[in-house]
Amino acid sequence: MKKNKKLLTVTAVLFVFIIFLVQCINKKAVPDARGTAFAPEQTCRQCHQAIYDSAVTSAHFNASAAATAKNVQGNFNTGHNIFMYDSITKLVMEQRDSGLYQVLYKTTAPYWPGVLILFLEPAMRKHRFTGRMTEVLNCPYLITMR
Repeated sequence: MKKNKKLLTVTAVLFVFIIFLVQCINKKAVPDARGTAFAPEQTCRQCHQAIYDSAVTSAHFNASAAATAKNVQGNFNTGHNIFMYDSITKLVMEQRDSGLYQVLYKTTAPYWPGVLILFLEPAMRKHRFTGRMTEVLNCPYLITMR
């Protein structure tokens, strides 16, 4: 009985090991989502230094950067960081320990007791809550109330 138990254990371990190794065989490389014609910026820089220097200071290049306190120009002070969609929905730009965020608050009361945070998104993304979906908004990254 002990011999059969040991044989079963060894067989099970070998089976798991073989399954693990088979996962590595014939694994296809994941294609670049940008397509085969895409060239990384460092490739262009080698031959086109002046164009590269101009591109990295463009508004398009800077708008696609990750949101940090250094590159997001906005007022995160209370009262200057809120966009009201309606009487029960507001979007607040918040600076937290982990970064910059757009926080959507929604309540059924017009005075904000018992606020429900629907979702947190990094500050460079723009979303609107519509039932169970989010969609891109047509508004700047930061709209301040005066």
